[in-house]
Amino acid sequence: MAQGQALTESAGKQLLALYGIPVTPERVVTSAAEAARAAQEMGFPVAMKIVSPQITHKTEAGGIALNVASADEARVAFERIIHNARNYNALAELQGVSVQEMVRGGRETIVGMISDPQFGPGIVFGLGGIFVEILQDAVLRVPPLDADAAREMIDSLKGAAILKGTRGQKPADLSAIVDVLLKFSQLCLDLRGAVQEIDINPLLVLDEGQGAKAVDCLVVPAKK
Repeated sequence: MAQGQALTESAGKQLLALYGIPVTPERVVTSAAEAARAAQEMGFPVAMKIVSPQITHKTEAGGIALNVASADEARVAFERIIHNARNYNALAELQGVSVQEMVRGGRETIVGMISDPQFGPGIVFGLGGIFVEILQDAVLRVPPLDADAAREMIDSLKGAAILKGTRGQKPADLSAIVDVLLKFSQLCLDLRGAVQEIDINPLLVLDEGQGAKAVDCLVVPAKK
């Protein structure tokens, strides 16, 4: 791994999984035929994403296909994603395409780590999706977190009602958010000085009792 070069999403999710943070199951494939097989075995619909250390903005690169609903669609999506990625960055190392579970529903949230040279890691939690731009709603705390501090982060959001249930909506799984924040807090402490930035975007939080899943993850090692 090059210093300061971002991990692929797949590698980032493997890191999260080591700490017990739920991630979407996935398989990295290197051909259209493999993509079709993997998608069939995983069950439709699936999401497909380019896997490249040099392409961190996958949407911008045309490197994502969502709601892929058949083997034929998976073949076509594989070829399109690879083609788009080569056009976006001809020098990028293309490790393949990730075929992964397409999570339906849930509230989009963001969990992140920023690193300050003097104070060390800080944990960011906020609402994701359209709410990032509209509400700019996020809170920052310094690890270690305990359960009370994690709940306080949720309560401190301006849009906390979106997670707690409003206008007839069921509440999101707040316990799952707390669990992720506690595990993420330990990850940040363990990697202090080795990692510059971590961005789980989105962490999809399902209805109460149904858990949460990290759908995408960016990990940027510290520059030495």
